[in-house]
Amino acid sequence: MTAGTIATIIILAILIFGVIPVFCLGWILYSVLLVRTKPEKWARECSMPEDEEYLRMFKIGEEWNEKYKSYKRDVSITSCGLRLCGEYFDFGFKRAVIIIAGRMEACTYSYYFAEPYRAIGYNVLVIDNRAHGLSEGKYYCLGVKEYRDIINWSMLLHDELGNESVVLHGICIGSATALYALISDDCPEYISAMVAEGMYNTFCESFKCHMKLQHHHDFPLTYVVMMYIRLVTVKSAMTDGPVKQIGKLRKPALFLHSREDQFSLPELAEDLYKKCNSEKQVVWFDKGTHSRIRINNTEAYDSAIKQFLNNKLYAEFCGKENKMRCDKCGSMYEQGAFCSQCGAKLTQEPYQNYYEQNNNANMPVHADDPSTSNILVWGILGLAFACTFFLSFLGIIFSSKAKRLFNEYRGPMSGKAKTGFILARLGFIVGIVFT
Repeated sequence: MTAGTIATIIILAILIFGVIPVFCLGWILYSVLLVRTKPEKWARECSMPEDEEYLRMFKIGEEWNEKYKSYKRDVSITSCGLRLCGEYFDFGFKRAVIIIAGRMEACTYSYYFAEPYRAIGYNVLVIDNRAHGLSEGKYYCLGVKEYRDIINWSMLLHDELGNESVVLHGICIGSATALYALISDDCPEYISAMVAEGMYNTFCESFKCHMKLQHHHDFPLTYVVMMYIRLVTVKSAMTDGPVKQIGKLRKPALFLHSREDQFSLPELAEDLYKKCNSEKQVVWFDKGTHSRIRINNTEAYDSAIKQFLNNKLYAEFCGKENKMRCDKCGSMYEQGAFCSQCGAKLTQEPYQNYYEQNNNANMPVHADDPSTSNILVWGILGLAFACTFFLSFLGIIFSSKAKRLFNEYRGPMSGKAKTGFILARLGFIVGIVFT
Protein backbone atom coordinates (compact mmCIF):
# COMPACT_ATOMS: atom_id res chain seq x y z
CA MET A 1 0.00 0.00 0.00
CA THR A 2 1.50 3.33 -1.10
CA ALA A 3 1.85 6.42 1.05
CA GLY A 4 -0.74 8.23 -1.10
CA THR A 5 -3.29 5.48 -0.51
CA ILE A 6 -2.65 5.54 3.22
CA ALA A 7 -3.06 9.34 3.30
CA THR A 8 -6.30 9.10 1.35
CA ILE A 9 -7.66 6.48 3.75
CA ILE A 10 -6.74 8.63 6.74
CA ILE A 11 -8.43 11.69 5.23
CA LEU A 12 -11.55 9.73 4.36
CA ALA A 13 -11.67 8.33 7.90
CA ILE A 14 -11.45 11.87 9.32
CA LEU A 15 -14.30 12.94 7.04
CA ILE A 16 -16.51 9.94 7.82
CA PHE A 17 -15.92 9.82 11.55
CA GLY A 18 -15.20 13.49 12.26
CA VAL A 19 -16.39 16.16 9.86
CA ILE A 20 -19.60 14.59 8.57
CA PRO A 21 -20.95 13.74 12.07
CA VAL A 22 -20.27 17.32 13.21
CA PHE A 23 -22.31 18.71 10.32
CA CYS A 24 -25.09 16.21 11.02
CA LEU A 25 -25.14 17.04 14.73
CA GLY A 26 -25.11 20.73 13.85
CA TRP A 27 -28.18 20.30 11.66
CA ILE A 28 -29.97 18.35 14.38
CA LEU A 29 -29.21 21.08 16.93
CA TYR A 30 -30.29 23.79 14.49
CA SER A 31 -33.55 21.92 13.85
CA VAL A 32 -34.22 21.62 17.57
CA LEU A 33 -33.58 25.33 18.13
CA LEU A 34 -35.04 27.07 15.09
CA VAL A 35 -37.10 24.70 12.94
CA ARG A 36 -40.71 23.74 13.59
CA THR A 37 -40.50 20.04 12.76
CA LYS A 38 -44.10 19.19 13.71
CA PRO A 39 -47.32 21.15 14.39
CA GLU A 40 -47.21 20.40 18.12
CA LYS A 41 -43.85 22.10 18.51
CA TRP A 42 -44.00 25.64 19.94
CA ALA A 43 -47.77 25.46 20.40
CA ARG A 44 -49.82 27.66 22.73
CA GLU A 45 -49.26 25.48 25.79
CA CYS A 46 -46.66 26.24 28.45
CA SER A 47 -43.29 25.37 26.91
CA MET A 48 -41.53 24.57 30.21
CA PRO A 49 -44.09 23.16 32.66
CA GLU A 50 -41.30 21.58 34.73
CA ASP A 51 -39.93 25.03 35.61
CA GLU A 52 -41.88 26.31 38.64
CA GLU A 53 -41.08 29.99 38.14
CA TYR A 54 -41.87 29.84 34.45
CA LEU A 55 -45.10 27.95 35.10
CA ARG A 56 -46.12 30.62 37.62
CA MET A 57 -45.60 33.31 34.97
CA PHE A 58 -47.71 31.35 32.53
CA LYS A 59 -50.54 30.86 35.01
CA ILE A 60 -50.58 34.54 35.97
CA GLY A 61 -50.86 35.31 32.28
CA GLU A 62 -53.76 32.89 31.90
CA GLU A 63 -55.52 34.56 34.82
CA TRP A 64 -55.08 37.94 33.13
CA ASN A 65 -56.52 36.51 29.91
CA GLU A 66 -59.49 35.07 31.79
CA LYS A 67 -60.15 38.40 33.50
CA TYR A 68 -60.22 40.38 30.26
CA LYS A 69 -61.39 37.77 27.75
CA SER A 70 -64.56 39.77 27.09
CA TYR A 71 -62.35 42.40 25.39
CA LYS A 72 -60.55 39.80 23.25
CA ARG A 73 -60.97 38.75 19.67
CA ASP A 74 -58.94 36.60 17.29
CA VAL A 75 -57.09 38.40 14.52
CA SER A 76 -54.89 37.30 11.63
CA ILE A 77 -52.80 38.71 8.81
CA THR A 78 -50.92 37.38 5.81
CA SER A 79 -47.24 38.30 5.81
CA CYS A 80 -44.64 37.05 3.31
CA GLY A 81 -47.16 34.45 2.15
CA LEU A 82 -47.74 33.07 5.66
CA ARG A 83 -50.98 33.26 7.62
CA LEU A 84 -50.16 34.59 11.08
CA CYS A 85 -52.50 34.52 14.07
CA GLY A 86 -52.89 36.61 17.19
CA GLU A 87 -55.33 37.90 19.81
CA TYR A 88 -56.35 41.53 20.20
CA PHE A 89 -57.62 43.02 23.47
CA ASP A 90 -59.60 46.13 22.61
CA PHE A 91 -60.00 48.25 25.76
CA GLY A 92 -61.27 51.23 23.79
CA PHE A 93 -58.04 53.23 23.74
CA LYS A 94 -56.40 54.94 20.77
CA ARG A 95 -52.98 53.34 21.12
CA ALA A 96 -51.74 49.77 21.30
CA VAL A 97 -48.77 47.60 22.17
CA ILE A 98 -47.54 44.54 20.26
CA ILE A 99 -45.92 42.06 22.64
CA ILE A 100 -43.27 40.02 20.80
CA ALA A 101 -42.20 36.83 22.53
CA GLY A 102 -38.96 35.00 21.91
CA ARG A 103 -38.21 31.51 20.62
CA MET A 104 -40.58 28.69 21.62
CA GLU A 105 -43.31 31.05 22.87
CA ALA A 106 -46.78 31.67 21.43
CA CYS A 107 -49.25 34.46 22.19
CA THR A 108 -50.42 32.84 25.43
CA TYR A 109 -46.98 33.48 26.93
CA SER A 110 -47.33 37.20 26.17
CA TYR A 111 -50.42 37.61 28.38
CA TYR A 112 -48.06 37.89 31.32
CA PHE A 113 -46.52 41.14 30.05
CA ALA A 114 -49.78 42.90 29.12
CA GLU A 115 -50.98 44.42 32.39
CA PRO A 116 -48.65 47.45 32.65
CA TYR A 117 -49.83 48.56 29.21
CA ARG A 118 -53.54 48.09 29.89
CA ALA A 119 -53.12 50.05 33.12
CA ILE A 120 -51.90 53.19 31.31
CA GLY A 121 -54.32 53.12 28.41
CA TYR A 122 -53.04 50.74 25.74
CA ASN A 123 -54.89 48.11 23.77
CA VAL A 124 -52.92 44.87 23.65
CA LEU A 125 -52.00 42.65 20.69
CA VAL A 126 -50.36 39.31 21.49
CA ILE A 127 -49.13 37.31 18.50
CA ASP A 128 -47.97 33.89 17.41
CA ASN A 129 -44.67 34.51 15.66
CA ARG A 130 -44.22 32.65 12.39
CA ALA A 131 -43.67 28.91 13.05
CA HIS A 132 -45.31 29.30 16.50
CA GLY A 133 -48.79 28.70 17.89
CA LEU A 134 -51.45 28.78 15.18
CA SER A 135 -49.27 30.70 12.71
CA GLU A 136 -47.83 29.14 9.60
CA GLY A 137 -44.14 28.76 8.87
CA LYS A 138 -41.32 26.29 9.41
CA TYR A 139 -38.22 28.35 10.20
CA TYR A 140 -37.71 30.88 12.98
CA CYS A 141 -35.26 33.49 11.66
CA LEU A 142 -34.25 35.43 14.80
CA GLY A 143 -36.18 38.52 13.75
CA VAL A 144 -34.39 38.91 10.42
CA LYS A 145 -37.57 38.03 8.53
CA GLU A 146 -40.10 38.35 11.36
CA TYR A 147 -39.65 42.13 11.54
CA ARG A 148 -41.76 42.38 8.36
CA ASP A 149 -44.53 40.55 10.20
CA ILE A 150 -44.42 43.14 12.99
CA ILE A 151 -44.80 45.98 10.49
CA ASN A 152 -47.80 44.20 8.96
CA TRP A 153 -49.33 43.67 12.41
CA SER A 154 -48.89 47.38 13.14
CA MET A 155 -50.68 48.22 9.88
CA LEU A 156 -53.61 46.11 11.06
CA LEU A 157 -53.69 47.99 14.37
CA HIS A 158 -53.53 51.39 12.70
CA ASP A 159 -55.43 50.99 9.42
CA GLU A 160 -58.20 48.61 10.48
CA LEU A 161 -58.45 48.78 14.27
CA GLY A 162 -58.17 52.55 14.68
CA ASN A 163 -55.05 52.88 16.83
CA GLU A 164 -53.14 56.12 16.37
CA SER A 165 -49.81 54.90 17.74
CA VAL A 166 -48.13 51.54 18.39
CA VAL A 167 -45.42 50.54 20.87
CA LEU A 168 -43.36 47.35 20.54
CA HIS A 169 -42.49 45.27 23.61
CA GLY A 170 -39.93 42.54 22.90
CA ILE A 171 -38.56 39.79 25.10
CA CYS A 172 -35.18 38.24 24.20
CA ILE A 173 -35.24 37.54 20.43
CA GLY A 174 -38.50 39.50 20.36
CA SER A 175 -36.56 42.62 21.30
CA ALA A 176 -34.22 42.10 18.35
CA THR A 177 -37.28 41.70 16.11
CA ALA A 178 -38.69 44.98 17.45
CA LEU A 179 -35.40 46.76 16.75
CA TYR A 180 -35.24 45.49 13.15
CA ALA A 181 -38.80 46.71 12.58
CA LEU A 182 -38.05 50.18 13.99
CA ILE A 183 -34.94 50.74 11.84
CA SER A 184 -36.53 49.44 8.66
CA ASP A 185 -37.18 51.87 5.81
CA ASP A 186 -40.73 50.50 5.79
CA CYS A 187 -41.39 51.34 9.46
CA PRO A 188 -44.45 53.63 9.68
CA GLU A 189 -44.30 56.76 11.80
CA TYR A 190 -47.02 55.52 14.14
CA ILE A 191 -44.72 52.80 15.51
CA SER A 192 -43.42 55.17 18.12
CA ALA A 193 -41.17 53.38 20.62
CA MET A 194 -39.67 50.11 21.84
CA VAL A 195 -39.41 48.39 25.20
CA ALA A 196 -36.70 45.71 25.08
CA GLU A 197 -36.16 43.09 27.77
CA GLY A 198 -32.95 41.09 27.71
CA MET A 199 -31.76 42.17 24.26
CA TYR A 200 -28.55 40.35 23.30
CA ASN A 201 -25.63 41.70 21.24
CA THR A 202 -25.61 38.80 18.78
CA PHE A 203 -27.42 35.48 18.78
CA CYS A 204 -24.06 33.72 18.58
CA GLU A 205 -22.91 35.22 21.89
CA SER A 206 -26.18 34.22 23.55
CA PHE A 207 -25.95 30.71 22.09
CA LYS A 208 -22.41 30.28 23.43
CA CYS A 209 -23.66 31.23 26.88
CA HIS A 210 -26.37 28.56 26.61
CA MET A 211 -23.78 25.94 25.63
CA LYS A 212 -21.42 26.84 28.47
CA LEU A 213 -24.22 26.88 31.04
CA GLN A 214 -25.15 23.34 29.97
CA HIS A 215 -21.47 22.31 30.20
CA HIS A 216 -21.05 21.75 26.45
CA HIS A 217 -18.12 22.88 24.35
CA ASP A 218 -19.15 25.60 21.93
CA PHE A 219 -16.64 24.51 19.28
CA PRO A 220 -17.27 23.33 16.64
CA LEU A 221 -21.06 22.90 16.87
CA THR A 222 -21.74 26.60 17.49
CA TYR A 223 -20.15 27.57 14.19
CA VAL A 224 -21.90 24.83 12.25
CA VAL A 225 -25.27 26.02 13.64
CA MET A 226 -24.35 29.60 12.72
CA MET A 227 -23.59 28.39 9.18
CA TYR A 228 -27.09 26.88 8.85
CA ILE A 229 -28.62 30.11 10.20
CA ARG A 230 -26.69 32.03 7.54
CA LEU A 231 -28.00 29.77 4.79
CA VAL A 232 -31.64 30.24 5.89
CA THR A 233 -31.65 33.93 6.87
CA VAL A 234 -28.87 35.21 4.58
CA LYS A 235 -27.55 37.07 7.65
CA SER A 236 -24.70 36.21 9.97
CA ALA A 237 -25.85 35.41 13.50
CA MET A 238 -22.24 36.02 14.57
CA THR A 239 -22.00 39.66 13.44
CA ASP A 240 -25.38 40.97 12.20
CA GLY A 241 -27.10 41.21 15.58
CA PRO A 242 -28.60 44.15 17.49
CA VAL A 243 -25.13 45.47 18.38
CA LYS A 244 -24.53 46.22 14.70
CA GLN A 245 -27.97 47.73 14.09
CA ILE A 246 -28.73 49.64 17.30
CA GLY A 247 -26.92 52.78 16.12
CA LYS A 248 -29.57 53.25 13.40
CA LEU A 249 -32.41 53.56 15.89
CA ARG A 250 -34.03 57.01 15.99
CA LYS A 251 -37.09 56.36 18.15
CA PRO A 252 -37.30 56.18 21.97
CA ALA A 253 -36.20 52.92 23.57
CA LEU A 254 -36.42 51.51 27.08
CA PHE A 255 -33.93 48.75 27.90
CA LEU A 256 -34.76 46.38 30.76
CA HIS A 257 -31.87 44.21 31.94
CA SER A 258 -31.10 41.96 34.88
CA ARG A 259 -27.66 41.61 36.42
CA GLU A 260 -28.42 37.89 36.83
CA ASP A 261 -28.99 37.37 33.10
CA GLN A 262 -26.69 34.55 31.97
CA PHE A 263 -27.60 34.70 28.28
CA SER A 264 -27.63 38.46 27.60
CA LEU A 265 -24.62 39.31 29.71
CA PRO A 266 -24.74 42.64 31.61
CA GLU A 267 -21.38 43.87 30.29
CA LEU A 268 -22.51 43.26 26.70
CA ALA A 269 -25.87 44.93 27.40
CA GLU A 270 -24.04 48.04 28.63
CA ASP A 271 -22.09 48.16 25.37
CA LEU A 272 -25.34 47.81 23.43
CA TYR A 273 -26.91 50.69 25.36
CA LYS A 274 -23.91 52.96 24.74
CA LYS A 275 -24.15 52.40 20.99
CA CYS A 276 -27.81 53.42 20.88
CA ASN A 277 -28.07 57.00 19.60
CA SER A 278 -31.80 57.57 20.09
CA GLU A 279 -33.71 58.90 23.10
CA LYS A 280 -33.09 56.02 25.52
CA GLN A 281 -33.35 54.80 29.06
CA VAL A 282 -31.98 51.69 30.76
CA VAL A 283 -33.32 50.16 33.98
CA TRP A 284 -31.24 47.55 35.80
CA PHE A 285 -32.69 44.90 38.08
CA ASP A 286 -30.69 42.92 40.62
CA LYS A 287 -32.94 39.85 40.48
CA GLY A 288 -34.30 37.76 37.65
CA THR A 289 -32.63 35.48 35.14
CA HIS A 290 -33.14 35.75 31.39
CA SER A 291 -36.75 36.74 30.54
CA ARG A 292 -37.66 36.46 34.24
CA ILE A 293 -37.30 40.07 35.32
CA ARG A 294 -40.97 40.90 35.86
CA ILE A 295 -41.77 37.84 37.97
CA ASN A 296 -39.03 38.92 40.40
CA ASN A 297 -39.60 42.70 40.23
CA THR A 298 -43.23 43.16 39.22
CA GLU A 299 -43.86 46.59 40.70
CA ALA A 300 -40.54 48.08 39.58
CA TYR A 301 -40.87 46.51 36.11
CA ASP A 302 -44.36 47.89 35.53
CA SER A 303 -43.40 51.26 36.97
CA ALA A 304 -40.43 51.55 34.57
CA ILE A 305 -42.72 51.00 31.58
CA LYS A 306 -45.34 53.45 32.86
CA GLN A 307 -42.79 56.18 33.54
CA PHE A 308 -41.15 55.69 30.16
CA LEU A 309 -44.38 55.83 28.17
CA ASN A 310 -45.78 58.70 30.24
CA ASN A 311 -42.58 60.67 29.85
CA LYS A 312 -42.97 64.11 28.25
CA LEU A 313 -40.20 63.40 25.75
CA TYR A 314 -41.89 60.24 24.51
CA ALA A 315 -45.31 61.90 24.42
CA GLU A 316 -44.00 64.76 22.31
CA PHE A 317 -41.91 62.48 20.10
CA CYS A 318 -44.95 60.51 18.96
CA GLY A 319 -46.90 63.71 18.35
CA LYS A 320 -49.18 63.53 21.38
CA GLU A 321 -49.28 66.35 23.90
CA ASN A 322 -50.41 64.49 27.02
CA LYS A 323 -51.34 67.43 29.23
CA MET A 324 -53.00 65.75 32.22
CA ARG A 325 -51.13 63.60 34.76
CA CYS A 326 -52.43 61.54 37.67
CA ASP A 327 -50.34 62.41 40.73
CA LYS A 328 -51.15 59.09 42.37
CA CYS A 329 -50.36 56.47 39.70
CA GLY A 330 -48.62 58.60 37.05
CA SER A 331 -51.03 57.85 34.18
CA MET A 332 -51.21 60.45 31.42
CA TYR A 333 -54.29 61.69 29.57
CA GLU A 334 -54.96 64.11 26.77
CA GLN A 335 -57.95 65.45 28.65
CA GLY A 336 -60.14 64.72 31.66
CA ALA A 337 -60.49 65.56 35.34
CA PHE A 338 -60.09 62.19 37.10
CA CYS A 339 -57.89 59.13 36.51
CA SER A 340 -59.79 56.15 35.12
CA GLN A 341 -57.36 53.78 36.84
CA CYS A 342 -57.34 54.96 40.45
CA GLY A 343 -59.92 57.78 40.55
CA ALA A 344 -57.45 60.44 41.67
CA LYS A 345 -57.63 64.01 40.40
CA LEU A 346 -55.61 64.90 37.31
CA THR A 347 -53.25 67.90 37.27
CA GLN A 348 -51.95 69.99 34.37
CA GLU A 349 -48.67 68.75 32.87
CA PRO A 350 -46.39 71.46 31.40
CA TYR A 351 -45.49 71.14 27.73
CA GLN A 352 -42.00 71.29 26.27
CA ASN A 353 -41.20 71.15 22.57
CA TYR A 354 -39.11 68.04 22.10
CA TYR A 355 -38.77 68.55 18.35
CA GLU A 356 -37.13 71.96 18.76
CA GLN A 357 -34.67 70.59 21.30
CA ASN A 358 -33.93 67.44 19.29
CA ASN A 359 -34.28 68.42 15.65
CA ASN A 360 -32.56 65.22 14.52
CA ALA A 361 -35.05 62.91 16.23
CA ASN A 362 -36.81 61.97 13.02
CA MET A 363 -33.81 61.63 10.73
CA PRO A 364 -34.49 59.10 7.96
CA VAL A 365 -33.15 55.66 8.72
CA HIS A 366 -31.70 53.33 6.12
CA ALA A 367 -31.88 49.83 7.50
CA ASP A 368 -30.35 46.79 5.91
CA ASP A 369 -33.09 44.90 4.12
CA PRO A 370 -32.48 41.19 4.78
CA SER A 371 -33.84 40.23 1.36
CA THR A 372 -31.97 42.63 -0.96
CA SER A 373 -28.67 40.77 -0.81
CA ASN A 374 -30.07 37.33 -1.66
CA ILE A 375 -29.03 37.36 -5.32
CA LEU A 376 -25.54 38.64 -4.53
CA VAL A 377 -24.97 36.11 -1.72
CA TRP A 378 -26.18 33.14 -3.73
CA GLY A 379 -24.16 34.35 -6.72
CA ILE A 380 -20.99 34.45 -4.62
CA LEU A 381 -21.76 31.03 -3.14
CA GLY A 382 -22.35 29.63 -6.64
CA LEU A 383 -19.09 31.10 -7.93
CA ALA A 384 -17.19 29.75 -4.91
CA PHE A 385 -18.76 26.34 -5.44
CA ALA A 386 -17.81 26.26 -9.10
CA CYS A 387 -14.23 27.45 -8.53
CA THR A 388 -13.58 25.10 -5.62
CA PHE A 389 -15.08 22.14 -7.43
CA PHE A 390 -13.07 22.93 -10.59
CA LEU A 391 -9.77 23.41 -8.76
CA SER A 392 -10.21 20.27 -6.67
CA PHE A 393 -10.73 18.17 -9.76
CA LEU A 394 -7.77 19.81 -11.48
CA GLY A 395 -5.72 18.63 -8.51
CA ILE A 396 -6.82 15.00 -8.83
CA ILE A 397 -6.43 14.99 -12.63
CA PHE A 398 -2.93 16.47 -12.65
CA SER A 399 -1.80 14.36 -9.71
CA SER A 400 -2.90 11.21 -11.55
CA LYS A 401 -1.23 12.41 -14.76
CA ALA A 402 1.98 13.18 -12.89
CA LYS A 403 2.02 9.72 -11.37
CA ARG A 404 1.52 8.09 -14.79
CA LEU A 405 4.34 10.13 -16.36
CA PHE A 406 6.74 9.25 -13.59
CA ASN A 407 5.91 5.59 -13.93
CA GLU A 408 6.47 5.69 -17.69
CA TYR A 409 9.73 7.64 -17.83
CA ARG A 410 11.44 7.63 -14.43
CA GLY A 411 10.05 4.71 -12.55
CA PRO A 412 8.20 4.90 -9.19
CA MET A 413 7.80 8.36 -7.72
CA SER A 414 10.06 9.41 -4.89
CA GLY A 415 11.05 12.46 -2.90
CA LYS A 416 9.45 15.75 -3.94
CA ALA A 417 7.38 14.09 -6.66
CA LYS A 418 5.69 11.77 -4.15
CA THR A 419 5.11 14.65 -1.74
CA GLY A 420 3.53 16.69 -4.53
CA PHE A 421 1.26 13.81 -5.47
CA ILE A 422 0.07 13.38 -1.87
CA LEU A 423 -0.53 17.12 -1.51
CA ALA A 424 -2.52 17.16 -4.76
CA ARG A 425 -4.73 14.35 -3.48
CA LEU A 426 -5.10 16.15 -0.17
CA GLY A 427 -6.07 19.31 -2.02
CA PHE A 428 -8.76 17.38 -3.85
CA ILE A 429 -10.26 16.08 -0.60
CA VAL A 430 -10.14 19.50 1.06
CA GLY A 431 -11.70 21.06 -2.03
CA ILE A 432 -14.60 18.62 -1.96
CA VAL A 433 -15.16 19.29 1.77
CA PHE A 434 -15.27 23.06 1.21
CA THR A 435 -17.50 22.61 -1.82
